[in-house]
Amino acid sequence: MQTTTSNPRASAQGAPDAAAPRDEAPSRARATADLLDAFQLLTRRGAGMLAWAAPFRDHPIAFLLDSMGDAANLWGAQGELLYQNRAAAALGLGRAEDSPSEDFDTEGRHFERRCLRFRADELEYVLEVIHEVRTAG
Repeated sequence: MQTTTSNPRASAQGAPDAAAPRDEAPSRARATADLLDAFQLLTRRGAGMLAWAAPFRDHPIAFLLDSMGDAANLWGAQGELLYQNRAAAALGLGRAEDSPSEDFDTEGRHFERRCLRFRADELEYVLEVIHEVRTAG
């Protein structure tokens, strides 16, 4: 897949305003690094509102992961839990098994679980997101 962007600076300098292809690999690597950095920041949070809010002011990914209602777990290659957001810690569910999507029930509640296996710096990870599916009733 190729992404194109326009270059407004080139137009302002009199160069043709042509869309140029952009290599996505560095963008993916940076996004992965930012995600791992966010999870690492989450492991250093303290208790209470002020303990976690201030350090996340400059890290929007960590803020999003910590404040979202869905559980997010990051598992290592050996199945060890490396990081989790507050929703995941409160829920107490999850496993390192890589299954793209599944539904399950526990304690009378219905959940959807999605996983993504990825590599960064020669290490493998499984990112797991668990969402409670509420039924109308």
